[in-house]
Amino acid sequence: MKRCAADCRGGPFSVIGLMPSSLKTRSIRSLLWSLAENAGVALLSLGSFVLMARLLDPADFGVVALSGVFVVSFNLVVGSTLADGIIQRADLSPGHVDTAFWGTLAIGVLLGAICVVAAGSIATALREPGIAQVLPWLAIVPVASAFGAIPIALQRRKLQFRNPALCSLIGRICGAAAGVAMALGGLGLWSLVGQQITAAIATNLAVLLSARWRPGLGLSAAKLRELWGFGAHVSASQVVSTAGEQAITMLVGVLFGSTLLGYFTVAWRMVQLVKALIAGTVYHVAFSAFARLQNDRRAVTDALLNATQISCLVGFPIGIGMAAVASPAIAAVFGERWLASADVFAILALEMIPAFYVLFFSSCYRALGRPSWTLALALAYFAVGISGTILAAQYGLTAIALAWVAKSVLLLPINLLLMRRLIDVPVMVMLSLPLGPLAAAGAMAIGVRYLLQVLDPQLGAVSQLLVAIPSGAAIYAVAVLLLARRPVLAAWATFANLLRSPTTASE
Repeated sequence: MKRCAADCRGGPFSVIGLMPSSLKTRSIRSLLWSLAENAGVALLSLGSFVLMARLLDPADFGVVALSGVFVVSFNLVVGSTLADGIIQRADLSPGHVDTAFWGTLAIGVLLGAICVVAAGSIATALREPGIAQVLPWLAIVPVASAFGAIPIALQRRKLQFRNPALCSLIGRICGAAAGVAMALGGLGLWSLVGQQITAAIATNLAVLLSARWRPGLGLSAAKLRELWGFGAHVSASQVVSTAGEQAITMLVGVLFGSTLLGYFTVAWRMVQLVKALIAGTVYHVAFSAFARLQNDRRAVTDALLNATQISCLVGFPIGIGMAAVASPAIAAVFGERWLASADVFAILALEMIPAFYVLFFSSCYRALGRPSWTLALALAYFAVGISGTILAAQYGLTAIALAWVAKSVLLLPINLLLMRRLIDVPVMVMLSLPLGPLAAAGAMAIGVRYLLQVLDPQLGAVSQLLVAIPSGAAIYAVAVLLLARRPVLAAWATFANLLRSPTTASE
């Protein structure tokens, strides 16, 4: 405890010195490839989403969003149940890998069959007939994902992120092209369905064609049990977490109808795209890196503190800035007819504050052999989130959004106590990390809101954004240097060290 406290007082940015040089270099390169993948995916998703939002009706988004409640959850089961066990396991044998591949394929086929068989019953229960037509087609997605899950896991285990990134981008390009073409052709909601199916098939076909590994025919019940012991907790926690998010979609659709669900989906999707860009970039790299450091708790501690500080410095102004410019952003991107989404968008964007603060926690829990903790937390988030949503539903969509954000804030203390138990970091050290970035981002929000109020009302939404965004960035830069100078300088030193790192290590 005394040693940890001393290390923490010395600053959370000593991971560069503690992490082995080869692992550091491979982590950096992996992070860059992961960032390229997620940035490309986010831009493609946003571009196609904006184009189709201008071509389709809100009700079309509502029907596909309700169908996606099940497909998204099933896809997570396919992608993590046995695949994450491959990444985390220290003594991996070919038998483990072969078993994981065939087991994952069986899971994908089973879940796809459930989509087909249960589509009619789900449509009746949710009082949305369109689900009965859409869901059987979307059943293709988890089946396609099952073919690529294990080859991707093998590459991520070795911190090889280049090939998965390129395959993902290929799939997203194909999906976006198919979706936009179908929307321009007047196919309505089927363009959203076609986009998802095309992206899933193209991504996983590219993975299979480019992978150097081919599965054997071995299937071991003993090895399946070993992988399942870890993967079941990971998969269950991700499914529960996603189920909470998808349950909101379902509740809004059932209580308010497809049209209002369409408005809600636009706000929700915009926030999720930004979160996925950051979280998707860091999760797999952090999980793989933490897993390699799992026997050196001091290195893990420093890495976590370092990453959390930088996450707050970068993430807080993004979330708070999005909330500050919600109305002109929605109008500029989607058009005036979608302004009903602005208030919900502003509130949901604030969830990025707690989300970025604990961004690396789940990777750390799993890498250090505590997947059951992520499941317990996911169940807590689900219970609090759904209870709050049901209580808030009578007050409208904005109240539902507020309840969702409040859930993340209320459960922060549990995360802090678990991390305190896992790596023995004083709670006060963890609490000190977000204070400076939070105050600076708050000052930025006040400045941006004042600026939007005094601007000429005749200015269009795009012009307002062109003034507000750079002004907000300048305000944040000045405020964060005044309020959190030491973390900023330490973060800059970290990046400078990264730039000086050797770049010749193989992936």
